[in-house]
Amino acid sequence: MERVTVYRVGIADLAALGSGSDAVAATLAALAAEAFPPPKRGRHTGTLDRLGPMSRYPVGGPPVVRPGVPTRREVDAVAHGLPVPPERAAAAWALVELWLAHVATATGADAVGVRPDEWAELELPFDLPPGLHAGVRLTGDEAEVMVSRVRR
Repeated sequence: MERVTVYRVGIADLAALGSGSDAVAATLAALAAEAFPPPKRGRHTGTLDRLGPMSRYPVGGPPVVRPGVPTRREVDAVAHGLPVPPERAAAAWALVELWLAHVATATGADAVGVRPDEWAELELPFDLPPGLHAGVRLTGDEAEVMVSRVRR
């Protein structure tokens, strides 16, 4: 089954996404921090952990990058219109969708009568994750961004 979401955004807001603006990067970072808080740290795991930080990383290795959760690297890439590695496309798309929801003047979920093949391809500097289609339609001084996602 397919889920379609339509965001109505200003053309200037859509163009700002890859503009390289520091204000856009700061907004994306704040949106990501709110939507994806860091995991809560567990209780002490052993004697070494109770002694305090002996290295930059906790015992057990460097921090794990969570799939689908944007890091500062994806924030900078999306804000400045830079390419993103394919394995981090889901995380970059999460930022795009957070931005669309943030600047949207209207949103419609499971929009009836929306056909993804009638929309122009939304051009981004990275490939979309599998099962996702994004299109754009200009309507005066606003744009409608359609996101089609196959539910699994």
